[in-house]
Amino acid sequence: MTPTLTGRSARLGLLLAAALPVGLLTGTAGSASAVDGGDGGGGDPTQTVKIVSGPQKPLFVGDEIKISVTASASDNAVVVKEGDREIFDGGAMNPSGPTALSIPTAGVFRAGTHHLLTVFVSNGDVSGSAQFTVDPQFIPSDLDPAGFQPEYGLPLYGRLDATVPTTVVPTGTMALERGGVVKARYPIRTDGTYALYDPTMTPGVHEDVTIYYEGDANYAPQEIGTGAVVADVTVTRQHTTTTSSLSATKIRQGDPVTVLATTRSSNTESVVDPQGRMQIHASPDGVHFEQIAEVAYPGGKQTVEVPVTDWAATHPGFWTIRAVYAGDGVSFASASVRDNTLQVVEPGQPVTDTATALTLSSATTTVKSTSPVTATAKVTAAGGPVAAGEVRFSVRGQAVATVPVGADGTASTPLTVAEAGEPQVVATYLGTSEHVGSASPPEVLTVAKAATTTTAAVPAQPAAPGSVLPIQVRPTGSTVAPTGSVVVSEGATVLGSVSANGGQTQLRLPQLSPGTHQLTIAYGGDLNTEGSRSTLTYPVGSGTTPGTQVASTTALKVKKVVRGKAKVVITVSSSAPVTGTVVVLRGAKVVASGTVQDGRLVLTTKKLKRGKHQLVARFTGSATVLASTSRAVPVRVR
Repeated sequence: MTPTLTGRSARLGLLLAAALPVGLLTGTAGSASAVDGGDGGGGDPTQTVKIVSGPQKPLFVGDEIKISVTASASDNAVVVKEGDREIFDGGAMNPSGPTALSIPTAGVFRAGTHHLLTVFVSNGDVSGSAQFTVDPQFIPSDLDPAGFQPEYGLPLYGRLDATVPTTVVPTGTMALERGGVVKARYPIRTDGTYALYDPTMTPGVHEDVTIYYEGDANYAPQEIGTGAVVADVTVTRQHTTTTSSLSATKIRQGDPVTVLATTRSSNTESVVDPQGRMQIHASPDGVHFEQIAEVAYPGGKQTVEVPVTDWAATHPGFWTIRAVYAGDGVSFASASVRDNTLQVVEPGQPVTDTATALTLSSATTTVKSTSPVTATAKVTAAGGPVAAGEVRFSVRGQAVATVPVGADGTASTPLTVAEAGEPQVVATYLGTSEHVGSASPPEVLTVAKAATTTTAAVPAQPAAPGSVLPIQVRPTGSTVAPTGSVVVSEGATVLGSVSANGGQTQLRLPQLSPGTHQLTIAYGGDLNTEGSRSTLTYPVGSGTTPGTQVASTTALKVKKVVRGKAKVVITVSSSAPVTGTVVVLRGAKVVASGTVQDGRLVLTTKKLKRGKHQLVARFTGSATVLASTSRAVPVRVR
C-alpha cells in the first residue's frame, strides 16, 4: 500500500512547516539545505529529510525541477508544496536510496520570480520536511531570418527559436526598427514565425535595419548581442501580372470596342497594388506591336476600360491586342498573360464566323526530335470546311509556322520543339475578306528530355600515362546538342570533369599507373538531355607523357552558405606554377567549376538541397602539374 499524507500525519506536516527554521537552498546548482524535522512542533515523532542534489541552475520557466531526496524512515510518500498550495505529488519514495523527483512547472511559475518550496515526507507514523528555492529565468532566443531582399509590398519573414530546450510557446510581438524608430510590429505566430512589413521601405538599400523580439511573460526580450538581428535590407521592385479581355472580338469599322485590363502584384501576399499607366498595343502579325492607346491605372486591382474605337475605325483586318502595364518606381512592367484577337471588318463586307480545331499526332515528343509531332488545324464555318486563308501555329506564344488552308479546310505542320517542358500549342486561322479569324483551344504538348548514350574510345594500344581520352555524348532520336558535364572516375576517385561541348569532347587523364583501369564515364545531363553513363576498360602502358609533371595538393574550405549556395575557396599547391581547371563535386555531380590561377580560386556552388552534404574539390592537372583531389568537406544547408 502506498503511504499518503492524510489525517494526523498531514496535520503533523502542516505543524512542521510552521515550526521549521528558514533553511533555504542557495548557491551553486546541485546544492541544497535540508531541514531536520525535529519534534514535529508539538512532541510528535519526526524523521530527517534531506535534499541531496538539485535543483538545477539555471532553471528556465517551464523546465521540470530536478531534485533528489532522502529520508531517515522508510515506507514514505512525498509531496511538494509552496505555502498551502500543492505543486507536485511524488507518490512512494525509493526504499533503497535517494528518490529522484521531476517536478513539472509549466503554467505554475512565472519567469523572474522567486519561490520557496517545501518537500513533505510521511509514512503515516513519522513526518519530516526540507525546503529549497527556485528562481525561474526568462527563456533566451535567437532569430532565423528567411532573407533580406524582399520585393516591395512583401514582408521580411523569419522564425524565432529558443536557444534552450523548452516546450513553452512564445507569444508577444516582433518589431522592426530603423533609425531608432519602430516601423513595424507583428504578433508572433504559434510556430515561432513572423512577417514584418515596413511600408516606408521603398525599393533600394536600407542600412542597419534592426529586427528583434519584444519578449513576453516567458521569453526574454532581444537586444543587440542577445538574439536581435541588424542587417542591410535590399528592397526590389515588385513583379506584376496583367490580364486583359475585349468587349467584342469582331466588329465593323466604327463600332465601339474596349479593352478591359487589370494589373496586380504577382505575389498574392503583397499588400501593395501597382499603379501607373496602362498601355494598349496592337500587331497585325503577332510579332510587331505598336502602342494605340494609354490611360492612367489607379491600382486597387481595378479593371480599367480603354476605348480603342477610333483606332479600330481606321484599321480593318485581323489584330492581336495586348495590354501592357508600364511599371513605375516600385513595380515592374508586365504584358497581359494572354493576347486577345480582334477582327475589324470594313462596312458592308460580308463576314462569316469560323471555328478552328487543333489535333496533335502525339501528345508527347522529345526535344528537337528527329520524328516531330504533326499539328493539324481544321477550319470550319456554318456551311462546312473553309478552303481559303492561312493558319498560324504557335508554341509557347511564339509563331513557328504559317500554312495555307487546303481544299478540305485543313493545314498541317511538323513541330520541332527546342526546349523540354509542357508548352501550349495553338492554331490561329488568320481569316479572309469573307471569313473571320479564329483560334483553337490550346493543346498541351509534353516535350521530354532527349535520352543520351555516353561512350569513350578505347586505345588500340596501352595508352601512355596522362593521355587524352576522347568522349562522345549522343542524343537518341534528337538533334539537340548536349551541354552538361562529363565526369570520368575510377571507383570512388574522380579523375576529371569536362563539358560535353555539344557531344564531342575530350579529357586529359591524370598519371595512371601501368595496367588495366576500369573507368566510369558519366554524363550528368542538362535542361534538355538526360544523363547517361558507361564503363570502359582502359589499358595504360609504362610510357610517359612529354615533359615532367610535379605533384600537387588541393584543399577546399567552405566560407559560408547563403540561400542554399555554398561559397568555397580552393587552394592548389605545387612546386610548379598552377593553372588549370578545378571542379567541385557532390558525389559524382559537378556543382561548380572554374579556372585556377596562381593556385587559388573562389567559387559559388549551384543551389544545394536542405541537409548535409560532402563537397570535394578536384584539380584536373596540367602539362606540368599532376591532378589532385581535396579531402571531403562537410557542409550543412538549412
